[in-house]
Amino acid sequence: MKKSINSHHMSITDGLKAYADTKLSRIENFQPFIESITIDLDMDHPSHDAEQYKASILVHVPGSFLQASETTDSMYASIDSVMDKMYVQLKRVKEKSQSHRRDVRHLAPESKSSRSIAVVKDSGKGIRFIKQPMDPQEAADIMDRENLPLLVFRRLSDETVNVLYRRPQDQNLFDLIEIG
Repeated sequence: MKKSINSHHMSITDGLKAYADTKLSRIENFQPFIESITIDLDMDHPSHDAEQYKASILVHVPGSFLQASETTDSMYASIDSVMDKMYVQLKRVKEKSQSHRRDVRHLAPESKSSRSIAVVKDSGKGIRFIKQPMDPQEAADIMDRENLPLLVFRRLSDETVNVLYRRPQDQNLFDLIEIG
């Protein structure tokens, strides 16, 4: 999981960076769902004399991004509030995946590939339609990992639609259908 803490219109102190990193530990419990986290710390100068501090967080989970931001008169309070908001969002993602009885391992990024795999549609019958192009071997790996009977994907080399399915006689062998 990649983490980055950035600042805009202000310099970030070691104490502030350590505080933000400490607060990240609360949402790192959702690590199987998280690919990367980016925290942006910013100082706004409104028309009156009071400074406003804004903390924003962007969390990349396979297939989408979760985002939250908070502005208060203290950077520490902004970091606390934005982490609370992100915790609620990640908890919802985790509960949703468990309520659909999905295998949480498919939400973790695959170590072989830096690309994320976005599931466009799940018909409830174990069929997956993958939005991102991939090669047939990668599709077979996904089918093995998720124990799927059928996978529809676009081939990486020429973007044609392909269907990979398990042979009825031998569940360990696959057949590939290329659709023009």
